[in-house]
Amino acid sequence: MKVIFPIIFFSLICIKPSAQTIASMSATICDSIKKLEGLDENELRHAQLSIYHREMVKYPTLKVDITGLNRPRQFNEYNYKINRQLLKTCPEFIDQFSLLPLSKILDVEGLFNREQYDSLESAIVEFIYLKKIDLVVITMDEVEPYQNLDEFADAQLHKLKVGARYEQGGILIVISKELNVAHIALTGSTQKFISESDCNEFLPSDLSPVTSYFKLVFNCIMDFKKKT
Repeated sequence: MKVIFPIIFFSLICIKPSAQTIASMSATICDSIKKLEGLDENELRHAQLSIYHREMVKYPTLKVDITGLNRPRQFNEYNYKINRQLLKTCPEFIDQFSLLPLSKILDVEGLFNREQYDSLESAIVEFIYLKKIDLVVITMDEVEPYQNLDEFADAQLHKLKVGARYEQGGILIVISKELNVAHIALTGSTQKFISESDCNEFLPSDLSPVTSYFKLVFNCIMDFKKKT
């Protein structure tokens, strides 16, 4: 069910909702969730997912400018922001966020245009195929409820199950233009091939001098490719 839902939703959604739309939709979803009673944990998860899906697909005809965006990027960003809003405002909500199947980028800050997004996806797919190490890239404008980007990255590494399907584990690259910092999180298996000093060399923690976030991430992927 967790895999089927994103595919169905992805085929229906072709919008980039505003913060107001996200807040309104989250409030509606939360109101419906609060009415659920007498369900065990699995039934509650399924019921919440059904409510989430039902409300989301009401908005496929909103007219907005999506020039330069492609659907996987848009879906991941939209889905993440809705989940984040619900976690902030709806105590009853069970977080079930996952990236769209086969997608390896969550660009919440919108730092990459369509060409750059596609280039990064291609580089990541090639890296995974050649090295048998998973790799995910996230751009993030806030890290709540975590204290800093390092804690956020480590949490997302496990939450998104980065590297779970690969014997040699996985890598999570997180950058934040808003917070002006970056961090690389590694699974235990991957730490056998890549050290913390390697990560510090490949991706600076201070992004002040950065002029191209695309080049920064692309070069980081190439450095990992050479290292492994």
